[in-house]
Amino acid sequence: MRVERLSILVFIILIFSTVLEEVNSYSINGNAVIRVPDDYLTIQDAIDVAKSGDTIVVGPGVYYETLYIDKPLSLMGENRENTIIIGSGHGSVIYISSDNVLLKGFTVKGSGNNYISPFDGGDAGIVLNSCKRCILSDLVVTGNCIGIFLNTSDGNIIKDNIVYSNSRDGIHLRMSNGNIIIRNNATLNRGHGGIYLNPYSSYNLIAGNTCGRNADHGIKLQDSSNHNILRNNLLIDNENAGIFLRKSDYNILYNNTCIGNRHNPGIILYISCDNNIIAGNICISNDEGISIQHSSNGNWLVNNFCLNNRVRGILLWSSSSNILVNNIIKWNGKDPYGTAGIYISDSSQIKIYYNNISMNWRGIVVEGDSSININIHYNNIMRNIEWGLINKASREVNATLNWWGDPSGPDICNVVEETDQQDPEEIKGNIAYNPWLIEPYKPGNILRYMDIRYPIWRTVKRTLLIIETLNY
Repeated sequence: MRVERLSILVFIILIFSTVLEEVNSYSINGNAVIRVPDDYLTIQDAIDVAKSGDTIVVGPGVYYETLYIDKPLSLMGENRENTIIIGSGHGSVIYISSDNVLLKGFTVKGSGNNYISPFDGGDAGIVLNSCKRCILSDLVVTGNCIGIFLNTSDGNIIKDNIVYSNSRDGIHLRMSNGNIIIRNNATLNRGHGGIYLNPYSSYNLIAGNTCGRNADHGIKLQDSSNHNILRNNLLIDNENAGIFLRKSDYNILYNNTCIGNRHNPGIILYISCDNNIIAGNICISNDEGISIQHSSNGNWLVNNFCLNNRVRGILLWSSSSNILVNNIIKWNGKDPYGTAGIYISDSSQIKIYYNNISMNWRGIVVEGDSSININIHYNNIMRNIEWGLINKASREVNATLNWWGDPSGPDICNVVEETDQQDPEEIKGNIAYNPWLIEPYKPGNILRYMDIRYPIWRTVKRTLLIIETLNY
């Protein structure tokens, strides 16, 4: 695992020193400037006569065309609001098969509706097919099947675009690596949502995007989409999850904000998502805050805020070796059934350290006979409505060295329920709780403890510090 973490560090350095340098070193000021409609009436005619490195400038107007770009050039509209390319309703509107293409300043609409499969894509407003070092910038892409489709295309930049109301995916990466997807607005798309990586799309940077009101997820990574960085994205009011991962490992989800995603968690790792870092995210008013499910193992949840989610703040379901450190988990759970700040079901080797777990319907719930080796230490657990900690499983939960809201320790309770929200916290079940903390934990002790007990923590810290310095 440590080698994998270090490979992420190498990627972070290389993605900016290689992709940005190579893209920016390509001159968009070619040997000639061709103007449409002054020099040629159609954009495709201008493309056909252009030489490598030429620039085509397109004046305002509506152009009913399907474009094929097979040479390195710059194609720029004067203004994206009134320089509009409308396809024929069959196939893709703009198909790019060359490296080093700049496309900027258009509205693109009117692709066909052929969608092959989630693994193979389909018609799109803009397609990059086996391309490198291309830039798609300052575009409006709407009314297509897929908005922007990268197929086996590496090292491209997709930035500052509005991609909305497409019948399938907003931005779809298929088998595409090392791309930079930044500052896009991907909203009101159907299919798989705003930004979709499936399959085998790795080492991409997805940062500063807004994905809202999509019919599925805000951002979705699926089927061996590994080593990606998702940073500073806003995921709001999507029908399903804000961020969804399936069978994808070693990704970093950092400083994203997930608000009001209706029927799924703000962030979910679903089926065999291993060794991901989920750090510094804000998950508010979702169905759940963060959910780790179905054999998703070895993940780190660090410094997240899970607040006011309808059912649970954090769910660990049939997963092992996950570590929760320094999360704020408050006001989660709107009704008694299955709600808690942290809910652990049939999960093992769980470590919960230095979290603030307060004012939830229940603080922590453990259930399922497969829930073994649950370690809960140095947490502030207080003012939860029903229980601070209830263990419904048969195996003992190790919950020593926690602050229960009172120097006298927890209240051992055998009644069916407690709803007084008074400290000390009530606990129930097979729980080792003595000794306890006689005052709240001090945040300054966190790093020292983690450095000593978990050397891999130092690699996690270095990774997060480098991500914090990235500019885009």
